Amino acid sequence: MHWVLSGIVVLLFVPVRGGCSCLMDSQGTYDNSNASDAGEVADSGNVGDAGNVGDAGEVACVPACETGTRCIAGTCEADTTCQDLCSPSAATCEADQVVDCVLGADGCYDPVVVESCGVRQSCTAGECVCESSCTPGAVSCGASDGLVTCLGPDGDGCTYLGPEEPCDNGLVCSQTYSACMPDTPESCFPFNECQYVGQITCYGLGDPVKYRVCGYGGDGCLTWDCTT
Repeated sequence: MHWVLSGIVVLLFVPVRGGCSCLMDSQGTYDNSNASDAGEVADSGNVGDAGNVGDAGEVACVPACETGTRCIAGTCEADTTCQDLCSPSAATCEADQVVDCVLGADGCYDPVVVESCGVRQSCTAGECVCESSCTPGAVSCGASDGLVTCLGPDGDGCTYLGPEEPCDNGLVCSQTYSACMPDTPESCFPFNECQYVGQITCYGLGDPVKYRVCGYGGDGCLTWDCTT
């Protein structure tokens, strides 16, 4: 009777592992499902998808991130590894070119030439504008008292001043008349008998032929002097 009680005691007092009781199963092994964290076996079903784990063990981005972004902890974030060379704003000028600040493929802003101004244009406030404006066919006086005609428009839509043509026979360009006129005050224009000092005209049928020379009269206007 005594040995039977001893056997019963052995079955009730089983070893303790990690502070938790281990119950012996029918195969003589221990169920350690209640084991402490230090001895716990990870559930293989909770291991992350190997296809989504980066080389350094980080979760990768699937599908791959777009240009200008990079994968950070499984999320596509802006790539800040590059350096902006300009700030997004209104277009600016560089020489005779329009420059805009454009977002590049690397995710950074870079200055890019978006337009080159034409031959008769210049860049002003980020825009190509014509250097001059006039009415095609209009005539004006040039710097040397010659005639200048407005030409165009050209391929860029600009009108421009043509080359200066000098007046003939000592005439000068009048700003009022936009024409070559005698070199006298404008008040004389209605009274001038000739066009310029030294102009010669012949008259009469005699032999020798008589001629007249243009000169200034007492009022400062041009008049013919009689000479034989």
